[in-house]
Amino acid sequence: MRETEIIMGFIDFLTTKGYPRLSLMLEAPLTSQQGEKRSVRGIVDLIILDVDFNNYLAIVEFKYKNNKTILSGAEEQVKSYLNLIDIEGLPAYLVTVDENKDLEIYILIDEGWKKIKAADFPDYTTLQSKSQADIKNVSNISEKKIYKNRRELTINIAQSALISLGLGISFIAIVYNFNLKSIFIEPENKYQAEINLLKKEIKDLQFLDTKSRSIDSVLTKPNQKISDIDNRLVSIEKIITNSPDKLLKIQEINFQFKELASSIAKEKEISEIKLNSLKERIDQVIIWTSGLIITIIGSIAGFAINAFKKN
Repeated sequence: MRETEIIMGFIDFLTTKGYPRLSLMLEAPLTSQQGEKRSVRGIVDLIILDVDFNNYLAIVEFKYKNNKTILSGAEEQVKSYLNLIDIEGLPAYLVTVDENKDLEIYILIDEGWKKIKAADFPDYTTLQSKSQADIKNVSNISEKKIYKNRRELTINIAQSALISLGLGISFIAIVYNFNLKSIFIEPENKYQAEINLLKKEIKDLQFLDTKSRSIDSVLTKPNQKISDIDNRLVSIEKIITNSPDKLLKIQEINFQFKELASSIAKEKEISEIKLNSLKERIDQVIIWTSGLIITIIGSIAGFAINAFKKN
């Protein structure tokens, strides 16, 4: 029996199952779009169409011989057709004849070809109903996937927004803290070197004064030998001789202290003026920034709450 005879015999079988002749498309080409050109990628022996809803119901491949090699090759061939048509759950059948030239029908499942009885082949209305149910199911699955993707995207955006908000608030707090410290914490005293020098000079004077007091205490002691007194008088004369330098040094230190105090007072006055000006500017910036931050926080929080509430 030739393949054409198998095809005509199966078509007669389908008419007994209620399939309209218009629903049967023989030698149907499968094309693909490549730019502006369309190319034929395969030719299906038979495509069963849903003439009421203009949709595919099944594809059928015919082979006039039946062996493992032919079945394996037909499986790969039919799978390539299904990939081109790209319809979820579209049935595929293989029709051959046995030794008695009776029709043998196979349906393609995940494990390969499965032989079925001719009586189990679905009629037109059954296959039509199954196709519509599959389309509806695929549509629902697609809608669920779209909704799930949108929901996940919304949640991810909300989480990212909250994280960004937290980082932004932390950054603003760090910046404000740094600026306030740089403004209100007293910087390193630029007069510290001068003050240290004056302290050293005062220590030298205190040492000299201590030495002078020790000589005075020696002079007040009675019962000292005249030779010792003469020697100490020499020391006293030296100290007295140096006393003008001591007085001048003290006057110089007092002058330096006064000059330093005057400079510090001026710097303090200028700093207070600058601080007052900076405080006013900072108050204005804080007011505007706080309003902006509150607005942003409110918007992001509302968006996040709505996103998680929907979830």
